Amino acid sequence: FQASGETGRLVQRDIFSLVHEDDRDQFSQTLAYLVVSERQRMEPQEIKITTLLGQTRLVRTEGVQLIGMWWQLDFLVLAGSTA
Repeated sequence: FQASGETGRLVQRDIFSLVHEDDRDQFSQTLAYLVVSERQRMEPQEIKITTLLGQTRLVRTEGVQLIGMWWQLDFLVLAGSTA
């Protein structure tokens, strides 16, 4: 994924391109459930991401709904997460 050096935010990329292919279905289902159930907070969960260099990292992600379909998602790399 690409992040802005100034803000650390994704730049013109789909969030699903960041999520490792093994976890995309689960992550997609989680987001769909949040939208349908009108929840405003995503509980922490562990998923794998793929970096621009093709490395896999295990992260803990959680999020909060900002407005409408806009969410702020936080990703914390877990120690020793090289997969």
